[in-house]
Amino acid sequence: MIGSRRAFGARPVWFGIILSTSALVAPAALAQTAPTPVGQATSVEGLVVTASKRAETVQNTPTAITAVTRDKIETLGIRDFSDYMQFVPNLQMEDGGGPGQGIIIIRGIYSGFEQTTTTVGVYIDETPFTASSASAVSSLVLPDPDLSDVDRVEVLKGPQSTLYGASALGGLIRIITKQPNLTDFSADVSAGGAFVQGGGDGYDLHAAVNLPIVTDKLAIRVSAFDRLDPGYVNNVLTGQDNINSTNVEGGHLAILFKPTDRLDIELNGFLQEIHNNSVAGVDLNPTTLQPLEGKFDYAAFFNSNIYTEYLSGNLSATYRLDAGAITEAASYAHYRSNEFLDYTNDYGPLFGFTPPEATLGDLIPALNKFTEELRFNSNRIGPLELQGGFFYTHETPTYDAILYGVNGRTGALLPAPFGNLINAITLASYDEYAVYGDATFHIGERLDATAGVRESHNDQHADAISEPGGLLAPPSNDLSQSSASDTSYLFTVRWRPTDNLSTYLRAASAYRPGGPQFSPSPSVPSSFGPDTVWNYEAGAKGVWFDGRLSADADVYYLKWSDIQLNALVDGLTVTGNGGDAHSDGVEFEGQAKPFPGLVLGANLAYDETRIDTISANSTAGAEIGDPLPNVPKWSGALTADYSFPVVGATGTVGVTYHYQGSAASSFSGLNSDIDTKIPAYSVVGLRARLDWRRYSAVFRIDNLANTYAFTNIELVQLVPGDPGDPVFGSGVPIQPRTYRVSLEARF
Repeated sequence: MIGSRRAFGARPVWFGIILSTSALVAPAALAQTAPTPVGQATSVEGLVVTASKRAETVQNTPTAITAVTRDKIETLGIRDFSDYMQFVPNLQMEDGGGPGQGIIIIRGIYSGFEQTTTTVGVYIDETPFTASSASAVSSLVLPDPDLSDVDRVEVLKGPQSTLYGASALGGLIRIITKQPNLTDFSADVSAGGAFVQGGGDGYDLHAAVNLPIVTDKLAIRVSAFDRLDPGYVNNVLTGQDNINSTNVEGGHLAILFKPTDRLDIELNGFLQEIHNNSVAGVDLNPTTLQPLEGKFDYAAFFNSNIYTEYLSGNLSATYRLDAGAITEAASYAHYRSNEFLDYTNDYGPLFGFTPPEATLGDLIPALNKFTEELRFNSNRIGPLELQGGFFYTHETPTYDAILYGVNGRTGALLPAPFGNLINAITLASYDEYAVYGDATFHIGERLDATAGVRESHNDQHADAISEPGGLLAPPSNDLSQSSASDTSYLFTVRWRPTDNLSTYLRAASAYRPGGPQFSPSPSVPSSFGPDTVWNYEAGAKGVWFDGRLSADADVYYLKWSDIQLNALVDGLTVTGNGGDAHSDGVEFEGQAKPFPGLVLGANLAYDETRIDTISANSTAGAEIGDPLPNVPKWSGALTADYSFPVVGATGTVGVTYHYQGSAASSFSGLNSDIDTKIPAYSVVGLRARLDWRRYSAVFRIDNLANTYAFTNIELVQLVPGDPGDPVFGSGVPIQPRTYRVSLEARF
C-alpha cells in the first residue's frame, strides 16, 4: 500500500545500505475583527508581502508570487498544504497519504522515486525550516503547519537565488503567522466537526488571544489548536475501519516589543504534533489499476503509524536608520518523524517470506537547525537601492533506518538471521556560510534594473553506522565529508508603463548542495556535487477598474543541470549527478468583481517537463524525452463567491472547481518504481457562511460529486525487470464526500 510508501520515499536509502555494505472547515477564521465580506475583499494586488525581504505589494514584486491571504484561507476553508496547493499555479506534491506526508514540487522540479532531499524551501516567519544537508533525507518530512493562526502564505515560484540560498531550486514557501496588535485586546474561539461519507468523524478546535501589555509598546499573542481529520480507509486483514485518521495539535506564541519608533523586536514560537494513525493508501491491481480489496481498502498485518513533531523559534530585531533598516534574526528549527511502516509487499519476496511472515521498518529522520542572518535594506539613495547580508546555518540531521522480520499475527521477531535485517544510523553535520547583495538602479520613475549575487560555502561531515547483527548491513562505521562553494545570480528588469500595470524580465539561478558519499569501493568518489537551475521568465501584473479586476501572468523556461540521481558504480548504488532536464510553462491568476457582492477567481498552469540528457550509469530509469514525475501539464481552479445581506447579517455562498491533469508516476526506463499514468480528475466543493455581530457559522461540502480518483499511484518491483519478482500497486485516493460545519466567536 502507498501508506508504506511514504516509506517508499526512503527506499533509495535502503538500497544504498543493502548494496554498499536511502475536521472541519479551515479552523474557522480566527480574525481579530469580523471578517470582511467576500464581495468587499481587497484586491490581492494591493497586498503587501515580504518575499523580497523588504515590504512590497504583490503587483510591484518582480517575480512570480502567489499570496494565499487570510481572507482566502477563511473563505475557501484552507487548513493545510493539500488545501492551498490547488489555488497556487504549478504547486504540486508527491502525495504520501496524510498531513505531513509528501514532497513539495514547484514548476516540476522533482526527480521521482529516488529523490531524498527537497527542491523547495519552506520558511515559518524568519525561520528556515527545511534541511539543506544531503544526509538529512528531508523528503520524508513535509512541512505542513496548521493554518488557523496564519496571516498569509507566500509561494515564490522559480529559484530564489540570492536572498534564500541553498535548496530553493523550484521555489520557496513562506508561512507568515499572525502577529500581535499593540493597541487592541481581542480573542477568538472556534469549534467544528467533519463527517466523511462512508468514513469516520472528526473535529476542529481553535482559540487565540491578543493582549496589549503596554499600549503601543508591548503585546503578546497566543493561540492553540487541536483537530482530528477523519479516516476513511480500512484494513481488511485486521478488520479495522477508518484507520487513517490524523490528530494535529499545537500552538503559536508571538511577542512584539516596540521600545521606540525605530526599533521592533519580535519573538515567534511554533509547535505542532501530527499523529497519523495510518495513511490513505489502497492496494491496486498493477495491470488494471483497480482496487484489489475495495475502493478504500488495503490488506496488511500492521497499519503504518507516523508521528511527526515540528518546533520553530525566531528572535529578530529591526532598527530603522535614516539610511535604511538593519535586521538581525536568530532562528531554531527542529523536526522529528517516527515512521513505523509495513514493508512486507516490498521486501518480503527478497527473503522468501510467506504469510504470516512480515517485514517491518522504522524510519526516524530528525533535524536540529540553527540559523543566523544579519541584513541591511537601504532606503532609496538617489537612483540606487541596496540590500545585502551575511548568513550562517548549522544543521545536525540524524537518520535511523531499521528493517526486521516478524510474525504478522503475534508480532514476535522471526528467528535469526531474519529478525534483524538492517539497523543503521547516519549522524551528520552541515555548516553553511554565505554573503549576498542586490543592487537596484532606478533608470527612471517607471523603469529599474536589479542585479544580485550570493556566495556560499558549505562543509559537511557524516558518519554512517551499521549496528552488529544486521543481515544485510554488517557492522561498519563509515566516515565521510565534503566541502563546496557555490555562486548564485539574479538579474531583473522591471517596467511599469502605468500605475496599474507592472511588467518584468527575470533570470535567476540556484543550487542544491551535494554531499558526502559512503562506499567501500575506491572507485566511488567520496562526495557528489550540487545540482543547479537557471530560470528565465517574463511576467505582467495588473489591476483595473478600481480594483474590480486584477490579473497576473508569466511564462518561464527553467533548466535543471547535474540532477542528483542514483547511479551504479562497480555494482554499488551511490548518489551521482545524472543528467539534465528542463521545465517550461505558463501561469495565470485572476480575480474579478463584476458587481457588488460577487467575487470570481481563477488560476491556471501549464507545465511541460522533459529529460534532456541522462548518464549511462543512472539507476533512476530516466530516458531522454521522459516528463518529470508527478507533474501534470495542466492544472487549475475556479472559484465563485457571492455575499448578500440577511436580516442584520451577511450571508455568503460559494463554489470551487479544481482540475488536476494526468501525470507520469515515474520514469519510463527500468527501475523499481514502474511508470504508469496517474489519471486526471476534477473536484467540486460548495460552501455557505453566515456572519453576524461577533459570530460566524460555516457549512461546507468537499468533493460534492464523491469523485473517486487518485492523487498518487505507484507500481513497485524490488528487483527491476525480474519476472519472478511480483509488482505491487498502490494509490492514494481523494477523500470521499465530506461535510464540515464550524462556529466561531470573536471578542
